[in-house]
Amino acid sequence: MRTNVSRLIWLLPLASLILVLGCSGSVVPKVERPTAVASEASYPSATDVIVQEGSLIAEINRYRQSQGLEPLVENATLAKIARWEVEDMTSNDYFGHVDSLGRDVFARMCDLGFCDNVWKGENLAAGPQVSLGALDLLKNSPGHNANLLNPNFQQVGVALDCQLGAYYGCYWAIEFAGTNSKDSSSTGSE
Repeated sequence: MRTNVSRLIWLLPLASLILVLGCSGSVVPKVERPTAVASEASYPSATDVIVQEGSLIAEINRYRQSQGLEPLVENATLAKIARWEVEDMTSNDYFGHVDSLGRDVFARMCDLGFCDNVWKGENLAAGPQVSLGALDLLKNSPGHNANLLNPNFQQVGVALDCQLGAYYGCYWAIEFAGTNSKDSSSTGSE
């Protein structure tokens, strides 16, 4: 991914705004918007977003394996759910597990095609444009770290969305799930 001075300068005011929200249901108070206004050129391109999403999955798996856990398998349905969540947050100016339609993560997962009776969870992060920034935040939050290292999770879907005018700029969603013998979606082929 290319690095330019305007992107780095824009990130500095965000250092104090980087937030994470776990499945604990806690409310994150809004803070003042950064004084530097981002331009569309300072956000990741569509290609960069795909690279960063794949990088986050790879980094999560490296982290899990360093702790003696199996890697997560990317699941296309969970990725679709994550994509829906980040686009909803950026479009509707909120940051939380209850979406603009009033659904919690578990209702949203089922409504969007993942109704399996397995372990499920979600990590959200706001602010970082790059995967390592998001992962560092999540690893340093006990609830989020517990999701990252939960041995009951075998599948993952990740999405990043950055929009000019969105309160925190960039939003990440990571959807986790276990598997069962009836679950064929873990191949990521959907």
